[in-house]
Amino acid sequence: MKPKLVRRKDRVTDALHAARAVVEEGIVPGGGVALLYATKELEKISKANEDEKIGVQITKNALKVASNAGVDGSIIIRKLTEREDLSLGYDAAKKGDYVDMIKAGIIDPVKLI
Repeated sequence: MKPKLVRRKDRVTDALHAARAVVEEGIVPGGGVALLYATKELEKISKANEDEKIGVQITKNALKVASNAGVDGSIIIRKLTEREDLSLGYDAAKKGDYVDMIKAGIIDPVKLI
């Protein structure tokens, strides 16, 4: 098979898997926003010992990586976490725009998160 056809077939296969995942478990706001908001839930986890505290902190730090599109990720994180709207996110394609990710069509299947 020609490389172009292989890539096209792979894209179709990926799209089918994503569509099936959406049907099975639903969607969340994309672009990493769901993971960012998940860090708020980590605060609620009881940390019985120092190892658990370190584990939660490592997970929080990993989930807060947001340096996309050449913009300072810490600014994006601060603006998003100050708001209560869990669908709000930064649209990297439209630099500077904070949008409702679901309405903008920027979504991720829950199963893949």
